[in-house]
Parts: sequence; structure tokens; C-alpha cells
Amino acid sequence: MGKAIQLLLTIGLSMTIFSASAQKDKGPAFELSNDSLSCDTVWLLTDTPVAYPGGIPEMHDFLYKKMTYNKNLLPTFTATRMMVKVLVSAKGEILKKFVLREINEEFTKDALQAIDQFPLLIPAKRDGVDVCAYWLIPIDISK
Repeated sequence: MGKAIQLLLTIGLSMTIFSASAQKDKGPAFELSNDSLSCDTVWLLTDTPVAYPGGIPEMHDFLYKKMTYNKNLLPTFTATRMMVKVLVSAKGEILKKFVLREINEEFTKDALQAIDQFPLLIPAKRDGVDVCAYWLIPIDISK
């Protein structure tokens, strides 16, 4: 009886370690959302990240064409990069925007309005399925 219990404990421990290491590879894969307007599950780690149609250079060209902030204020800006985190649906829609780093109020407002005009994004994929995920958008003012 003692050896059988020892064997079961060894098997259980091995399965726990295997399960933990399998999860470690994927990391904390998702978070649950209680906001009915967004996704039920937001994937933090995906196989393919969210993408802008045409790539990052195309996205920056779009942003800089749409933004109308006062270019004369550029020398007064202390920061040169703004960071916006967006929640993107499995359909490629931007559901929410979070400003992580702002330059100034006018530039931030202008950038968020330009992001509102984005075309549908290419959604993130996990196991071959389109999923909700966050995406970071860096916006530099050096252009």
C-alpha cells in the first residue's frame, strides 16, 4: 500500500510539473473581461499579434496625415513618443484606448482622433483563431 501511494504521489507531482511547464510556455494567456461591450476573453499572449493593414510604416503615414496638431509647438514638447494601448476585437475593431504615455493634451487628443479613423486592423490569432488582444501603438513626434 505504501509503494502504491508513493507511486501515485510521484505521478501526481510529475503531472503538476508538466502542466505548469506547459502553461509557462504560453504564460498567463488571457484575462477575463466583465465589460459587456468588449471581449469575454482578452488574450495577452498570441501566436500572431494585432497588425495594421500594410504594416507599421503605413500606420505611421496614416497617423501623420490625419493629425493636425500645431507643429510650431514641437520645440516645447519634453517627450518625443506617445504610447497608446488599444483593445482590438476578434473582428479587428478598436474597442478601447488607453493612453500609457502622453506628450501634451493637444497632441494626445489629436492622436486619439486619428486612431479612431483607423481601418479595421488585422486581429491577433491564437491557435489559428482570431482573438481579442491588446496592441501597443507608439507615436513619435520627430516626423
